Amino acid sequence: MTTVPAAPARAAGMPSAADLLPLVERVPALAAPCRHHREEAAIELAVEEWALRSFPELYPARLQAARFGEMASRAFPETKAPEVILFGQWLVWLFVFDDLRDDGPLGWDEAAVDRLYDAVLSSCDTVPPLDAHPVVRAFRDLWSRTAPRAGASWRAMFRVHLAEHRAACRYEARFRSTRRLPSPNEYAHLRRQANGSFLFDLPEPVLGSELPGELRTSGPWRDLLSACNDVTAWCNDVASAAKESARGDVHNYVLVLAHDQGVSLAAAAAEVLDRIAARIDDLTAAARALPAEFARLDLSKAAARDASKVAMVLLGAPRGHLEWLLESSRYA
Repeated sequence: MTTVPAAPARAAGMPSAADLLPLVERVPALAAPCRHHREEAAIELAVEEWALRSFPELYPARLQAARFGEMASRAFPETKAPEVILFGQWLVWLFVFDDLRDDGPLGWDEAAVDRLYDAVLSSCDTVPPLDAHPVVRAFRDLWSRTAPRAGASWRAMFRVHLAEHRAACRYEARFRSTRRLPSPNEYAHLRRQANGSFLFDLPEPVLGSELPGELRTSGPWRDLLSACNDVTAWCNDVASAAKESARGDVHNYVLVLAHDQGVSLAAAAAEVLDRIAARIDDLTAAARALPAEFARLDLSKAAARDASKVAMVLLGAPRGHLEWLLESSRYA
């Protein structure tokens, strides 16, 4: 019998992480529990210490209770602890930046978002001043420890995905400031970029695997990354619907569908679950297409083995993320 963690209680009538539970029985790919890193406690502690040091005023108790180190532990149960810690720190950076935009005036000011992200991107090439925004300084720290672990092709793709995230942050600010709701199709595309596509590039340097550039840009590999991205983003939307609804933020798939179709939040959440299940099928299909792609590209055994390691992390991400959503108090 499959066991899953208990979910936090939800507000009456609002979707919550508990609504994701039927997926465990419904989708075979989500049935098996994740393994945890044997050094999970130390990983969690190291991630939290870095977060508190990097964001002394931007890391409230709500984020401290989110347990990002445990999410990293599930993603990389067999990887050396320093690399798992690095991934956990990247998770912290993304969530701190998201909360900075979601919970304050920054997220409503397109120009301010653009200026901050310009400083973030500039820090890839130059050390920011000591008085730079904490988000910029923390990014520089992470980038300086991650980029040397990867090749030029990876660094180029990572920057492309950073630019997409920047554009999505700007669009979200524009939608908020003009109080316009995106259509479901607009939202799905925007959500994938706002979810941090660059995060799904990180298994390569964390694992010490370098994908050939032609594989990274191939159809099956892009399908794998986009499906994994969509599944985790949409699961997050079900869990966070109450939070976003309470603060009047429309950037949530459940809320967008409910408005577009004129249905209840419960009905919209049920449709999001259907779409999540379909995207997990897409994720599995993309993974099954990889051996043929390896052969087409005439990859060496070593390259195919490295790519398979990364693919396994992406295949396991939805279950790990689901468990984290059910255990974490972030959306309680």
